[in-house]
Amino acid sequence: MTTRRKALIAIAALVALGASTPALAQGACSGEPETYRIKVRVNNAKVPEGVEMGGQDASTVRVCPGDTIEWQFVGLPLRIAFNNGSPFDGELPISSNGKLSGTISESASGEYKYDVIVVGGGILDPIIIVD
Repeated sequence: MTTRRKALIAIAALVALGASTPALAQGACSGEPETYRIKVRVNNAKVPEGVEMGGQDASTVRVCPGDTIEWQFVGLPLRIAFNNGSPFDGELPISSNGKLSGTISESASGEYKYDVIVVGGGILDPIIIVD
């Protein structure tokens, strides 16, 4: 079997298994807490197009209890909303200056889908995974 055919078979197998973009993470949950700085990208109409961290897609981020997440967007008020439980102790306020942050609760575990809401713009729905 040729190398190209093997590569195509491997890609097809990943697609069949529902493989997705890997979650961004700084490291294992042992050691000092990390700070994750997530930038919200918007288009000219102020509609959110994505979230990134260090120039990479951050639609799924893997974190640990005690880590801090900072969302950054300059221009319009920003809101982060969790509809089915939050990994933080309480709700995050609406940001008037385009920056929000919170520390992951020690009791948080699992997946947390959330909405990034740019007031007057639109909504994104990334995921935080707490190990």
